[in-house]
Amino acid sequence: MARASYRDVIADGFGNRLSGAMVEVRNPGTSTPIAGPLYADGTSATTLGNPLTADSRGYFEFFLAAAQTVAVLTTTDGALILDGTIALAKLASSASDQAAGTASLRSLGTGATQAAAGNHGHAHSALTSIGANDHHNQAHALGGADHTGTIGLSQIAALARARAYNNATISVSHNTWTVLTLNSERSDTDTTHDTSSSTSRLTCKTAGLYLAIAQIEWAANGTGTRGGRIILNGATVLVEKLVPTAGAVQVTGLVLVTLYPLAVNDYLEMAGFQDSGGALNVLSAVNFSPEFMMVRLGA
Repeated sequence: MARASYRDVIADGFGNRLSGAMVEVRNPGTSTPIAGPLYADGTSATTLGNPLTADSRGYFEFFLAAAQTVAVLTTTDGALILDGTIALAKLASSASDQAAGTASLRSLGTGATQAAAGNHGHAHSALTSIGANDHHNQAHALGGADHTGTIGLSQIAALARARAYNNATISVSHNTWTVLTLNSERSDTDTTHDTSSSTSRLTCKTAGLYLAIAQIEWAANGTGTRGGRIILNGATVLVEKLVPTAGAVQVTGLVLVTLYPLAVNDYLEMAGFQDSGGALNVLSAVNFSPEFMMVRLGA
């Protein structure tokens, strides 16, 4: 009677053939090798071991006395892989679950060492509002205590920002750049503005890259131009805009925007300009004029 045969090539996930891979033939769904012999060919009495070894090309072949359903399991390092999982036996005892301070590849067990990758810590600088900790905790949970991965609002530093305004009109002289005062605040998270001293200034208290916006609305007047500036430390103009007046009936509005890195104690101011021929008011308009704001975008 002709014998049943099975042949295959063992390769890794990239298609590379695995020389000398081990093959074991088992009863399906068990860890028990089949009872009958494995033959080397279809006619002779020469038998193979179980497990058997693939050749240098990763090729193997065996014959059975009769056709039957079997489970064929393979590995390349002497520890069989069953149903796609790696048993603890696959980890050499000298390399797994070692004592603290010894580099190791830890199994995913239970208890205090569960899921610890290597049982060795890596010290590093503290994260903002969290504190220094072992890198495994820091990577998985910014709280540093567990692996929940939850980030609380208290762990995020308050965004440095301020928005100030003047609640009354400001008279600006003809043909003169005039710094605009700001006697009120809408927000200030970093003591950036003071309503009693140097009220025109937004002062940097946390160094970084800042976005600054100035809003100015001029009273209606049909003569000349209207302008606005954002000024650094009372001297350096970061942005300037001059426009023709909107006319004798319409107000003239300006919005200025700049992005600039500020050091601690640098300050920004906004200034207005008009050449109508006499004094002209910057109007007080809720949420629009005169309003000056800045927000820290990052380091």
